[in-house]
Amino acid sequence: MPVGEKTAAIILAAGKGTRMESPVPKPLHLLCGKPLTSFVVSALIDMNVTEIVTVVGYKAAEVSEKLKEESAGQTSLQFVEQVTQNGTGHATLVGLGGLRAIEKENRDENVLVLPGDTPLLRPETLKRLLEIHNDNMAAATILTAVVDDPTGYGRIIRDANGRVIRIVEHKDALPSQLEVREVNTSVYCFRRNLLPGVLGKIVTNNSQGEFYLTDVIELLQEAGHPVLAVSVDDPVEAVGVNDQLQLAVCEKEMQERIKRHWSSQGVEILDWQTCQIDANVEIADGVILLENCSIKGNSVFGTGAKIGPDVQISDSSIGDRCSVWQSTITSSAIGNDCRIGPYVTLDASSVPDSGTVTGPL
Repeated sequence: MPVGEKTAAIILAAGKGTRMESPVPKPLHLLCGKPLTSFVVSALIDMNVTEIVTVVGYKAAEVSEKLKEESAGQTSLQFVEQVTQNGTGHATLVGLGGLRAIEKENRDENVLVLPGDTPLLRPETLKRLLEIHNDNMAAATILTAVVDDPTGYGRIIRDANGRVIRIVEHKDALPSQLEVREVNTSVYCFRRNLLPGVLGKIVTNNSQGEFYLTDVIELLQEAGHPVLAVSVDDPVEAVGVNDQLQLAVCEKEMQERIKRHWSSQGVEILDWQTCQIDANVEIADGVILLENCSIKGNSVFGTGAKIGPDVQISDSSIGDRCSVWQSTITSSAIGNDCRIGPYVTLDASSVPDSGTVTGPL
């Protein structure tokens, strides 16, 4: 059975992202050329979940349209709007309303609930979370991380036997609880038939006056249902984006992942520090990327192309065995065996045929 065959997913992406200090909705901030929340969608697609519902709020239509566009041809995303942002518990309840109905007593179906601002989550990590959840027939399984500085994160509170009993948000934690370094990543797997009932029991007696999804953990545990926690292998996967600094941290990590991937596919990258490659770029084997290359958008590179130094390419296709240096290319289609540069600027109005030599004589 594929890992996600009986698992739906709810992505929480309704917030404005006030700390981003930007008019752009947080889910649409670009990371390596791709909207932040699209990375979460891609991870869920790789898991083969049955359906994905994204809860939107601030600039809902704009967010929905862009995420649909980004995922075109991959999956059919559903969107529901949380008109008033009343917390993650309320957002999850809204998300459940967008999923197809299940039989009330069906204990086999799960729902992953995760934030839309954790782009570094790997599908392998989500698969491990789901497998442990299923193997132990848990009511809820939390993805946690052990971090050096837990400031701002909800703390995982365990009893004397090591069992998870609750999650306490940072603003509501006691001094002793603030010492806990195991934190909530806000990624959960729930037994779906249990979730609506406990969501209905959440109250708002907290510092934010909101319905916390984290309260579900204590409610399930008190009702005698098994609650587990699985710690992520690499805490960087748990990094959420709440401000521009955290976005920059994720950009650096994602760039490293992208370069490692293409290096493993036979692409030669001579200077990792000055080469930037967007997430949607496609590169054939045998390509060489020299210093100061900026490769953006949906660019595609043919076999054996040599790119750089000092090149900016965006939304363009570069043919086999081409050589491009000290040039800027935007929205262009370059034929095979072309030589472009130095000091050349091309756009959609300039389409060099195969074998073209462009630049100063």
